[in-house]
Amino acid sequence: MAEIATVKPLNFNHKISIEDAKEALKRSGYLLECRVAEVLRSAKYLIETNPLYFDPITNKKREIDLKALNFFEIHSKKEKRVGLVELQLILECINNSQPLTFIKNTSTHDDTLNSYYGLQYKAVSGLPHEMPSPKWDTTSSVAGLVSIAMCSLEDDLDEVYTQYCNFKTKNKPSNEWMAFHDDFQQDCFNALCTVNEQDIQESNAFYEKLSYKNSLNINLHIPILIVQNEIWVVSQDESQDIEIKQVNFVNYIRSTASSPNMDAQGTHIYVVTENFLTTFLKEELGKKIKRIQDYCFEHIAKDKNGNIVQL
Repeated sequence: MAEIATVKPLNFNHKISIEDAKEALKRSGYLLECRVAEVLRSAKYLIETNPLYFDPITNKKREIDLKALNFFEIHSKKEKRVGLVELQLILECINNSQPLTFIKNTSTHDDTLNSYYGLQYKAVSGLPHEMPSPKWDTTSSVAGLVSIAMCSLEDDLDEVYTQYCNFKTKNKPSNEWMAFHDDFQQDCFNALCTVNEQDIQESNAFYEKLSYKNSLNINLHIPILIVQNEIWVVSQDESQDIEIKQVNFVNYIRSTASSPNMDAQGTHIYVVTENFLTTFLKEELGKKIKRIQDYCFEHIAKDKNGNIVQL
């Protein structure tokens, strides 16, 4: 016979006070998540809060904080509208009590930049699968088109980082500060990588079943970590002098393996302060969208059969 579960009564002698509850909530990321959702809604994004994803490491379903979706029309010189850019944001939100700090590795900077551009190519899905160019007798994928459109962003690119840390004090008596990797922040980065990879795979699988060529659909998959407080970047010159600067956002490349038997894969993650989010959506992401729209306006048309081609 099954045991009957007993419920322990609340211990009102140890009940949290309203003021303590407020302080606990301020230290958490729950309120930040709500504020970020409101910023995204104000920017005309469609919001999904706490969607589930499958974590292949733990074999369990987990939550990601937010997903957001927005659409931008693509026009060409001859047609009013030839397609859409679909911006798919994946967001985690953290309240960092100490500055989240990113470290520039100058010895591998060129390799890091090359990796960055490769990841921009990978983070695109859509249709048509091929866009012929009658003028040059070549074809390009949606990802290839976006890569060409984005190449002019190189001069505007801020530094790309592959290493980060946080800070805490050691145990008494020394109370010295030490740099370390926070487990919760590690989990947030890993979740962004996993969900981003799964979303791209699902999107590609969906589009592989379709074959239409008369409309241009460009999906940009963009993972973002929102931090409530400061972001620092660190550089070191040849004399090992250290410079630390406060910034509003960074481009971070995270290397992860979705399972123990798989090779590591890189993911480009934007790390953005809460105060800069509105500007980031409008200016940084807006710049990406405008480059794609401008390129398509000049270089995309429809042939006599109504199919998308490149000029």
